[in-house]
Amino acid sequence: MDYVVYDTNIASLALKVEIPATLTARLLGAVPVVSFVTVGELRKWAELRSWGARRRGVLDGWLHDRPVIDSTVEVSNI
Repeated sequence: MDYVVYDTNIASLALKVEIPATLTARLLGAVPVVSFVTVGELRKWAELRSWGARRRGVLDGWLHDRPVIDSTVEVSNI
């Protein structure tokens, strides 16, 4: 199984279902993964933009389905 780490900008596009077709084709079949930083940035964005319950629910649902890379010494040494 192949994994690909979505940076915050790609995760944001994925949430809005706006990833360009050329990139979607390259990501096909890979499992999207996000870092703990991306989770924090997306949640902070939702807070700063005063997202309502529905949009926050979509974000939480999207994040729930993604593996998250946590902060560890091993991760920082990669």
